[in-house]
Amino acid sequence: MLDAGYGLLWFLFLPNAPYIVTDLVHLHARPGVPYWYDIISVMAFALTGLLVGCLSLYLVQEVVRDGLGRVCGWIFALVCSR
Repeated sequence: MLDAGYGLLWFLFLPNAPYIVTDLVHLHARPGVPYWYDIISVMAFALTGLLVGCLSLYLVQEVVRDGLGRVCGWIFALVCSR
């Protein structure tokens, strides 16, 4: 039961990892700060969030695969990616 609780908690926070990409929409030019600096900063965090999100999904998929089999691991990954 404890593992299912951790899995649910993980699933609730999963969308937050790549969500930083949407912050690019909110960038506006500010006086004294080059626009390209903001873009590079946000993109660095966004790419890190995407990488960590994919890595997290991979690690949990491996746990599911070890417990339930390869097919269930892939089904789990596809369902979580939707």
